[in-house]
Amino acid sequence: MDFNELVKTTGGLLSFNNFLSTSLDREVSLAFAESNHSDPHLIGVLFETTSNPSTSTTVFAQIHDVSYFEGEKEILFSVNSIFRIGSIKEIDGNNRLWQVDLTLTSDNDPELLALTEGMRQEIYSYIDGWNRLGKLLIQLGQLDKAKDIYDTLLRQASSD
Repeated sequence: MDFNELVKTTGGLLSFNNFLSTSLDREVSLAFAESNHSDPHLIGVLFETTSNPSTSTTVFAQIHDVSYFEGEKEILFSVNSIFRIGSIKEIDGNNRLWQVDLTLTSDNDPELLALTEGMRQEIYSYIDGWNRLGKLLIQLGQLDKAKDIYDTLLRQASSD
């Protein structure tokens, strides 16, 4: 996602489609965010996350005991964790280094529930299970896998 798009969606939802590695140590996180300083076309973004395990079933864990980098105080969020975008501000007046405040969504977040229900209705409106899977893969950006499924369905339909 482009940073300008992120700014435009302040107050909206943000999902990471991979595991999200975070640190309890702000200096460790800043080091990663500042690691692009040699490229004038890139900016650094520090995501400051807030999470309440009593309101969300999203899986996350402190893994500093098993992490390769012991000093990072690492917390790992599961794939497709969804956060609400809070404030976005420059860090120390540096227009190439920004902080984005994120709050892990609760299971009862109205916007998340509406989005989930809309996706569910769209996906399950197809009768055939393989069509549903193909549609889901497209929504997840897995276009090659979706193409494979639809190619197989076309071959099967042609042979029938």
